[in-house]
Amino acid sequence: MKNKAHHEFVTYTTTDFPADISHIDESHPHYIMHPHWHSEFELIRVLDGELKLSLDESEHSLSSGDLAIIPGGMVHSARPVECIYESIVFSPSFIYISEQCRTAVKSCIKNNIFYDYGKAADDIF
Repeated sequence: MKNKAHHEFVTYTTTDFPADISHIDESHPHYIMHPHWHSEFELIRVLDGELKLSLDESEHSLSSGDLAIIPGGMVHSARPVECIYESIVFSPSFIYISEQCRTAVKSCIKNNIFYDYGKAADDIF
């Protein structure tokens, strides 16, 4: 059961584009990501260093070139180690934009949600 204290409410700067994009380095106030969950999906791309990502009860080590998509409702946290990473928190409604979006997200979740990123991730960010 998810702890309500860990629930993070996401607010967007505009309703026309329901996503929050962050470039995160040591100077960012949320450099260390404490355990939380939200209804939105989150896409994380590691640019440099190592990110120790915790998803529910499992721990994963991501490094430069790795990408993770976190489904809404999953408790997650991260401990960066000399790391620079980017994050997009987005409304699940984005998944319904096109069949390509639905297929990509389903594929990510089905395949343990981790990928080496490439041009597609660059285009998204």
